[in-house]
Amino acid sequence: MVDIINKIKEQIESSKGDYVDNYSLSHGIPGVSLFLYHLGKKEGNEQLINESIELFLESFYSNSNLKDKKITFFGGALGVNWLYQYYINQGVVEKDEAFVEKFNEFILKKCIAWKNSENYDLMYGIVGAGVYFLECHKNNDDTQYLEFIYTLLDGFSSSDKDFLWWYDSNAFTDERRIKNTIDLGVAHGMPSILSLYARIYSRIENNKLKERIKNDITKGINFLYHCAQNSPNKSSVFPCKLVDNNKFFGYPSRLGWCYGDLPIAYQILHMGVLLQDENILNFGKTLIEVVLSRDIESGYTGIKDNCICHGIAGIIIILKKIKGIKIVELEDKLTDAIYYWEQMLLKKVDDLGGLYTCFYDTDKDEDLLIIDPGLLEGVSGIGLALLPQEKYEWTTLLML
Repeated sequence: MVDIINKIKEQIESSKGDYVDNYSLSHGIPGVSLFLYHLGKKEGNEQLINESIELFLESFYSNSNLKDKKITFFGGALGVNWLYQYYINQGVVEKDEAFVEKFNEFILKKCIAWKNSENYDLMYGIVGAGVYFLECHKNNDDTQYLEFIYTLLDGFSSSDKDFLWWYDSNAFTDERRIKNTIDLGVAHGMPSILSLYARIYSRIENNKLKERIKNDITKGINFLYHCAQNSPNKSSVFPCKLVDNNKFFGYPSRLGWCYGDLPIAYQILHMGVLLQDENILNFGKTLIEVVLSRDIESGYTGIKDNCICHGIAGIIIILKKIKGIKIVELEDKLTDAIYYWEQMLLKKVDDLGGLYTCFYDTDKDEDLLIIDPGLLEGVSGIGLALLPQEKYEWTTLLML
């Protein structure tokens, strides 16, 4: 893997002009900084660590004035400030208390506006703010912001006596939003909400609220189990979305981080661990067994490139995180699967003729191959996927 990591470093250096003014976590400087930081940690390279922090601080101070800035998690100030908090918790950046307090107050007001438009989205809405506050208060007992986030999301959930769900987030324009639809992707759908609920549950001490959140999670997982029970089981268990609560849309779903069986399986398994619930754990293990039977040769995967979002890097990261949970009966299969997908990543580099990722051009209605230096759809994310995961906690930004 050393050769591919070196190629990624070279690509980042040669394309600096393409990201020097991009402050988004998804495509810009923060993702590049995160990769270089963890590469420096792995190599014991203090110079590279310092360079990565300096690179980030340039983007942070340039993005600290919130006026006319994008605010979203993957596209704007929330993501930049998440990384600021991450580096504070890593002990490599000093905290500006006054700035953080001002930013947090601003984000709370933004969350209320998102709630009023029913925008729960991880990438563009309330869940992204929840991920930020998890990092912000990782090392203290202050959970008021997390409890507030739960209250907002609870305010526009739907439920009956058995199930809990959310209709499609209003993060998108009406042209992209399908009415009466439930999104099952981690990037834009209800699995990320349930995952956030479980993380909030593990942090708070209010027993009455914990019981309420646990009940919500259980009903949400029951809904996902109901979906799985009604699946045609052709290539995948879950669709991308459900229309009118029972019609599969976007089926079969791909393998990747954004949508599909693999991220749902991880989220369910992780929720089982946090809630210490054997039934949830067993449901997650069953889904993982199904996912491990899928590869490029045996059926549909939807893979077009190597990126985290919808490519092989996302698969590798999730499999490494699952392996970190240490499920004894799946240990060997996970080891083999990680090796297989790492080899497929290298093959894809050869097949594409370089470190290209696939970008869907809505105007041309076609996929274009581009060089993206960033985290979610670019080479920094690919590099992070190839580094050891068990020692690093950056994957919380992906709800992993």
